[in-house]
Amino acid sequence: MSLIRHSGAFGSALVALPFLSLACAVRPSIRVGIRERMGGVPKVAPGAIWIHCASLGESRLVSLLSRELKQRGHRTFVSAQTAAGRDALRTESDAGEVSFAPFDHPWCVDRALDRIQPAALVLCETELWPTWIAAAESRGIPVGLVSARLSSGSMRRYRWVRRLMARTLGRVSSVGARSPLDAQRYVELGARAESVRVTGDLKQSIRPVVGAMPPDLCPIWPEGPVLIAASTHAGEEAAALEAFEKIEQLGAAFYLVLAPRHLERVEEVANEITARGRSYQRRTALRQQWDPGEVLLLDSHGELASLYASADAAFVGGTLVPTGGHDPLEAVRGGCGVVLGPHSEKIRHILQSLLAGGVAIEIARPEELGEAWATTLRRDRGSVLAAARDFDEMGETVRSETLDLVESLMKRTSS
Repeated sequence: MSLIRHSGAFGSALVALPFLSLACAVRPSIRVGIRERMGGVPKVAPGAIWIHCASLGESRLVSLLSRELKQRGHRTFVSAQTAAGRDALRTESDAGEVSFAPFDHPWCVDRALDRIQPAALVLCETELWPTWIAAAESRGIPVGLVSARLSSGSMRRYRWVRRLMARTLGRVSSVGARSPLDAQRYVELGARAESVRVTGDLKQSIRPVVGAMPPDLCPIWPEGPVLIAASTHAGEEAAALEAFEKIEQLGAAFYLVLAPRHLERVEEVANEITARGRSYQRRTALRQQWDPGEVLLLDSHGELASLYASADAAFVGGTLVPTGGHDPLEAVRGGCGVVLGPHSEKIRHILQSLLAGGVAIEIARPEELGEAWATTLRRDRGSVLAAARDFDEMGETVRSETLDLVESLMKRTSS
């Protein structure tokens, strides 16, 4: 490390230390894996491909890449920012080692790179870390972005630091953009035009392993229509419960599954259900029956895919609140027509195809959810599954082109 860079690192560490101490006190989860976050990642043999994602939602992309690259004869090291993401990677990635990512500070990233000495660094979606990318480039480690996206909100924020982003993106060897619009935005921010190409959204190529319904759910699963409100955020559970009240006026016996996006909100959601005078049971504390009108509160990970296959309609959250939306393809692959709100920028390219295929409904206001669910219940499950097969075919192309991009980084190392 040069004297100037070392001095800058020392100064930034002095500034950051009080804030880090406060953050650890306020959010104890930050203390989990602090050694790895400080750069003390597991030491591995040089030459692995380091693949990184933000959290649980993107861990599926990293796991997919890791497994596929292993089949092509490569070793991988994978990391995430959150504990949930790291735990999922341990279970699904089949990687040599799994870790938290280092803080984006010269001392932390240098220490981590010394311990891994990767052949390439692959970052998913919007994981743009200037110090980490600069340190990799200075060591001759090619950096690639896959399933790369930039929302309009991110663009507005990055324009405030345009020079920093231009330097950072100028160091990136290859950008596999999710869509033509994302590719255009990366070039606008400073990526070299010749390094950017559209490879597609890796989420389209993920086919979750849908097992049979959990045995303890089978005896109580109802014959009447089951609605699922999935990956919900604060405010969306209230909308789902109000829509459920409206749809019950149709006269049939209906059932509702509520699946909050973040399990730490389960207690909050339980209180919301109780405040509305409705009974519920938690997935982890099942009773012997599921009564009409009762809510099943999903407080477990990894079971939604199997439930979609036995449900009748779904609302996918993150769309009635301004978070950009969550992937609806898992529901469609289960045969459920889907309803989404207006905040779907992150999944707009997927939603447009689903709308064109008649297997999705987009609503403008929470008050429209009940009517949209009623319409979705009349959808033919076969047409929904046919749309899912079309996406799977496109997903194969996305997967192949993304893997080719990663392997092209390896060729840069050997050339």
